[in-house]
Amino acid sequence: MKVIICGLTGTGKSTIAKAVAEAMDYEYISSSKLFREFTGKDSKEKGFWTHKDGLEFNDERLKSNIDEQFDKYLIDIVDKKENFVIDSWTMPWLYNEPALKIYLKCPFSIRMQRIMLRDKLTEEDAKSAVKKKDTDTRKIYLTNYAFDVTKDFEPFDLIVNTQYFDAKGIVLYVLNYVKEVEKYYK
Repeated sequence: MKVIICGLTGTGKSTIAKAVAEAMDYEYISSSKLFREFTGKDSKEKGFWTHKDGLEFNDERLKSNIDEQFDKYLIDIVDKKENFVIDSWTMPWLYNEPALKIYLKCPFSIRMQRIMLRDKLTEEDAKSAVKKKDTDTRKIYLTNYAFDVTKDFEPFDLIVNTQYFDAKGIVLYVLNYVKEVEKYYK
């Protein structure tokens, strides 16, 4: 089964995707890591997208078609694989083959706090970084594909608000859902 997990910065998409993949004995695919490799920005730095280099790279992305090139590359990868969990901003809208699509949402203030802790940023830097990342990402995908990552929930099978639970609780909730769907997927 193919599982695609989407959400804005700080919703927990990578954390949840990794844990669900491990629990299901599926491959975990980080679209962010693949994108950084694809573009030559393969930083080992935690929080690349919320630090200076990542935020400046978003400015470059707004002026190029690199996202479209990467998404074609990513679809090709996803087409050839089975039994994986991927965290991706675009695949829920672009991948039209059978896949379980999950959207994680969370209020800005909580996402900002998570990023502040995860990436060791000041409150002001985290607030600014998350706001810029959200705005740039939304603009990139509205421009390239005409979908709004903050409002268009049509492709999703499950939407989970991650503000009320710790990572373990969210993983259990999502994992139970994935396991139930898997029974009918085969």
